[in-house]
Amino acid sequence: MSSALHGLLLFSALWTLSLCGTRQFHVVKEGKNWTEAQKYCREKFTDLATIENQEEMDAVNATLNGTADNFWIGLRQKPGENNKSWIWSDGSNFSYSDWYPKEPNNNGSDNCVQLYREYGYRWNDAGCHHPGSFVCYEIPLILIKQNKTWREALRYCREKHVDLVSVHTEDIQHQVKIISQNASTANVWMGLRHTCTLSFWFWVSGEFICYQNWAPGNGTEDEDCSERERTGAVQSGSKQWVSLTETQKLNFICSTISEALWTLSLCGTRQFHVEEVNKTWIEAQKYCRENFTDLVTIENQEEMDAVKAAVNGTTGNFWIGLRQKPGETNRSWIWSDGSNFSYSYWKHGEPNNDGSDNCVHVYSEYEYRWNDANCNWTNPFVCYEEIPLILIKQNMTWREALRYCREKHVDLVSVHTEDIQHQVEFVTKGASTANVWLGLRHTCTLSFWFWVSGESICYQNWAPGNGTEEEDCREGERTGAVQSGSKQWVSLPETQKLSFICSTT
Repeated sequence: MSSALHGLLLFSALWTLSLCGTRQFHVVKEGKNWTEAQKYCREKFTDLATIENQEEMDAVNATLNGTADNFWIGLRQKPGENNKSWIWSDGSNFSYSDWYPKEPNNNGSDNCVQLYREYGYRWNDAGCHHPGSFVCYEIPLILIKQNKTWREALRYCREKHVDLVSVHTEDIQHQVKIISQNASTANVWMGLRHTCTLSFWFWVSGEFICYQNWAPGNGTEDEDCSERERTGAVQSGSKQWVSLTETQKLNFICSTISEALWTLSLCGTRQFHVEEVNKTWIEAQKYCRENFTDLVTIENQEEMDAVKAAVNGTTGNFWIGLRQKPGETNRSWIWSDGSNFSYSYWKHGEPNNDGSDNCVHVYSEYEYRWNDANCNWTNPFVCYEEIPLILIKQNMTWREALRYCREKHVDLVSVHTEDIQHQVEFVTKGASTANVWLGLRHTCTLSFWFWVSGESICYQNWAPGNGTEEEDCREGERTGAVQSGSKQWVSLPETQKLSFICSTT
């Protein structure tokens, strides 16, 4: 059996979700009035589009670019008020706006809001009865108003949807907050579980905990396990997390699409694979290199917690990628992929310096702490896989590079986080050009940058003087590249011929 921890970053060709939030936007080109559009969105998705920041506005604009229509969004005047007090269809408070100059114009009957094509899709108040196209949004969560124990809720979600929800970021927490407002119980189950054996919390989908939102006095490592394992819920009121016994019967939240398609682990870029096949250390290394990247490298406590969560509940010992440097007798350690050895998690008294114990496994009898062992012993093992990027050392224009990546791989790379930027920096070391194309493009019409995969820009790494909205468009649309030297991003005309980076999955 092989299981994968979702400490992974999947690329945007697989999904249309803005990485600045958890909303997925859907454009519907049907002529409906605002109320009809709201009804349609609530039946098919989550609601008419809520737009809470410039990044989400840019994401919607990128989707609409070149479309000759006006589009309803979920903003309308609060019913019964005549002072133009606005609220979003899903109940979110109104704070961000992108009105066209002199809008809203306070016409008494213009109580709903459109993205107005003639104004570059900026906002215009309009009569709710007018027919128009519209933008819906969707979050991959569903509240189940049935009272079940934590295990019953887990089984229900996995049979009828995907899993109990995992909350990895503040954005997902925000969506949990919105959806849990309608719960009929004071707390709502999430996919959060504590292991008394190893004394830490983890998500049942396999991820370790990066973002946290515990209520005071909850989420400690010193849980009361006298009754049984502890499980996590979100409070319907405060929206903070609490530790509860799994036998309570509560409402719960399921994720409705694979989390690999919509969650972004903020803790690292490695994907871990547990292989429950007995092999020597050398055989395990060979297997991992042929099928993934290498035997697992563990560089910090978060990654160690992720490995522990992956192997939790299995008996036995698991090889990791640490071994003594060949030809050295002073117990100088190195990782299989060549990484320097800095972080460690040894069992007390280990390594015990037995001359033949030159490799390392995580030892189930000692809470998966590390033990040096004979490399010829056979154990299961843990592999890791890096973000799938490939540097193409062919000099092409930006459009040619885009076509090449989409035909032979997946897409020109989108750099959404600092972790992906680190991977880009690594692969650009072998570049033959001073700059290397990314999947970054500017629209002169709307004056903003976006990733060609559809996402807006959250993380940024522009070189000074680049990435401003005042781009020189006389030679055509501008496109983005990463400098081989500084690794910062630069704005270039698309006709230059450069190496480029493709995402491969």
